[in-house]
Amino acid sequence: MTILSLQSHLALSTPIAQAPMAGASNADFVVGACRLGVLGSLGAGMMSSAQIHDEINKIKAGTDKPFNVNLMILDKSLTQTYSQTMPDWLDNFYQTLGVTPVLDDKPAHDFAEQFAVLLDNPVPVASFTFGILNLPQVDALHAVGTLVIGTANTVAEVLAWQDVGADGVVVQGVGAGGHQGGWLCEQGDRLSTLER
Repeated sequence: MTILSLQSHLALSTPIAQAPMAGASNADFVVGACRLGVLGSLGAGMMSSAQIHDEINKIKAGTDKPFNVNLMILDKSLTQTYSQTMPDWLDNFYQTLGVTPVLDDKPAHDFAEQFAVLLDNPVPVASFTFGILNLPQVDALHAVGTLVIGTANTVAEVLAWQDVGADGVVVQGVGAGGHQGGWLCEQGDRLSTLER
């Protein structure tokens, strides 16, 4: 599905999707974007399943326009324990500022629990980064009426999303806010030429 066909399918007044910024977007932000006729996007990757559910309800209460919820697909091993303690240089920097950092018990929320919210409280569009869904997950989202959009940094990742039945793919170049959501091969055939 191209952005223009997505625009037509979702009845957007403009073919623009607001970037789902984890930690920066919330329900009010998404509702504001939707009111401008673009696809508002909730960056929910850093939210608990309860927070995601609440934010979806707030968005649905604030607008009848279509919107997107974005999740980060992280392996469970990466979400359970921190790989290392806070580096000394960072701890010293916080002390210099007089700030006491408060870390969550785990480095990230469980993807399976976050994903379950999208089935229990369906949204018009769900997008994903840092990994790929499997075919049953895509089918489950389609069954509740959700369009699925993946993120790809390489040609192989685009084709993999196509193979699992994604409705669209965001092609992300190296200029994407200083990071990329790739997952197949960090040194692969990057789509960096598309940023020019």
